[in-house]
Amino acid sequence: MLSFGRGRPLGLAVLVFCLIAQIWAPGPVTAMRNALFDTLQVLFPPERGEPHVSVVAIDEKSLKALGQWPWPRALTAKLVSAVQERQPAGIGLTLLMPEPDRISPDVLAQSEDLPEEVRLQLSLLPGYDRLLAQAMALGPAPVTLGVAGLAGNLTPMGGGPLPPVLLRGENAGVAGVHYDGVLRNRPELERAAAGHGLISVETDNDGVVRRLPLLAWAGGVPFPALAVEMLRLAVNAPAVEVTGDDHGIDSLAIGYRRPPVLADGTAWVHFGPFDFHRTVSAVDVLDGKVDPALLRDQLVLIGVTGLGLVNEAVVAGGGATPAVYVHAQLLQSLLDDGLLLRPAWVIGVECAVTLVLGGLFIVLLPRVSGRGQWVLGVLWLLPLPYAFLLFHRYGLLFDSLNPLVGAALVYLVMIVVLAAEDRRQRQALHLALEEHRLRMAHLGGELASERRAAEDRLQFIDMISHEYRTPLAVLRTGLDVLELRLQETPQIKALSRMRRAVIRLSEIVDVGLARARLDATQIPVERRLIDLAECLDEAVASARAVHPGRVLEVDMMSPAPMILADPPMLKTALLNLLDNALKYSDHDVFVSVRPDGGDRPACRIVVADEGIGMSAGELGKVFDKFYRSPSALAKPGTGMGLGITRRIIELHDGTIELSSRAGEGTTVTVIFPLNLSPEGHSHELTEGKPAGHIES
Repeated sequence: MLSFGRGRPLGLAVLVFCLIAQIWAPGPVTAMRNALFDTLQVLFPPERGEPHVSVVAIDEKSLKALGQWPWPRALTAKLVSAVQERQPAGIGLTLLMPEPDRISPDVLAQSEDLPEEVRLQLSLLPGYDRLLAQAMALGPAPVTLGVAGLAGNLTPMGGGPLPPVLLRGENAGVAGVHYDGVLRNRPELERAAAGHGLISVETDNDGVVRRLPLLAWAGGVPFPALAVEMLRLAVNAPAVEVTGDDHGIDSLAIGYRRPPVLADGTAWVHFGPFDFHRTVSAVDVLDGKVDPALLRDQLVLIGVTGLGLVNEAVVAGGGATPAVYVHAQLLQSLLDDGLLLRPAWVIGVECAVTLVLGGLFIVLLPRVSGRGQWVLGVLWLLPLPYAFLLFHRYGLLFDSLNPLVGAALVYLVMIVVLAAEDRRQRQALHLALEEHRLRMAHLGGELASERRAAEDRLQFIDMISHEYRTPLAVLRTGLDVLELRLQETPQIKALSRMRRAVIRLSEIVDVGLARARLDATQIPVERRLIDLAECLDEAVASARAVHPGRVLEVDMMSPAPMILADPPMLKTALLNLLDNALKYSDHDVFVSVRPDGGDRPACRIVVADEGIGMSAGELGKVFDKFYRSPSALAKPGTGMGLGITRRIIELHDGTIELSSRAGEGTTVTVIFPLNLSPEGHSHELTEGKPAGHIES
């Protein structure tokens, strides 16, 4: 189950912030996006098709030869006529002429500073505006005049026909580019022109031209761009058809062409170096020095490029460019279907990329560490190549930089938070380790004290064992000697009673000391590989010595099993079982040793008698310390033998079970494992104890 921690809340907050920034597009986000798009235009310049656009430039050469700008409109009329003679497909004038030509004869004829005769003669001459209007109207190619949108409270100048724009849908121009007014040319020129197109250029906040309006509203009237109007006239379309609604423009049609248009009527232009082989000087056109093929069947733009007179614009991926070349590249892009694409859904895809990458970092980073985090870090670079691929192949503007930056921010924030949490965890673990070391040192001291106390107890037990057993052995030996010498005397019965009492006292001391040793903190167990038959024979011999004349039948498996055991301790356990069987039964005792049929190699030792037996209630208590069955009170005993036996068997990793019925006898089953090794069974039940000791 995913735990919402480990830096995930902060990472999610950063991700949400990045998504909001991508949608809202504040200054820094827009700047990064534009920088990427400009870089793409530099790396992948437009691939132009067959050239159909030429420029007649009023350049430095023309200005030096024909005089400073503005030229008399009669000279402009000659230039238009000279271009018309080359049979172009259309002409576009990026020149604005809203005021009368001050040196036109009809204007000078109104001057009161000139003699009356001169003014009369001047009034008989044609005005320059008329000459330019005639050159525009009488030529074979349609001429499109440029108009400009006005912002603010500037007074509109001029008037003329309205461009044919067909709007489909209510409020189609609500979201478009709007100008407060329009600056037009002299009415006579406006009437002579076949079309009227907008030459205004809009820049982004950084002063760079990336988009141009294909359609805009000036003074409440929709005007197509100069390039759009020239293309309409060239394809002989009756009108520019626009479809849209309150949300903006959906489509714009120029005859059969439908260039990609944004909701505000603008389009992304793929700018690049203009083919200056398609540029001719105006003076060369007037002098007839231009190859007619450069202008024939071309859409020709006439504009000023001369130094000091240039209306320049900084375009994406390039420097300052004369406005006439800006319009020429838009016109060529329309002809080549080379406008860039950035539909509205692309922003959704960009946000989805940010969401997926950021979500992956939020989910996976806390689950991996070290190299895995570095591998995940490479993922935030994945969107970058797609921007180049989509632009180069499809002309699609995909902003991979902002998703990259957003994912990188989420990644870095998560890494910083995880590093801080890891540092806190390491500090906490260090403190816990120090505390554990202190506790272990304290515990080690306590264990050392306990070990010394246990060693003292064992030494005390050994001393008591020696001090008790030595006098008892002396008494028993003396009584044995006296019994041999006084066989036929009246004192023999008393000596026999004394001898039995000493033997009984020796048994009590042995059992008590054995129990005390088993209850000590440490019990040295010295295991070695022994023959179970030999150990059992020794126990049987001892039992027969204590119970002379009794029958003990032993059925040993062949070959006899070899087990790992402490011989004295194992002999003590077996002797206790045999002694109990002989003590509480007047019949023969049977002992069998057979392989056990369990999951692991083991041998089964069964000691069975037909004695007094025990009830079910007594069976649950026979291993308790000092417990004696009521039916066994007539026999000598301490009640500790079976407890000691079970403890010894458990120390050898064996098990013991009793089954009995009152009056029918008792069967004891002991199972010893056969697959143990000395190295694998040095019991340590308390920390700090040396190997080879068993703790109770």
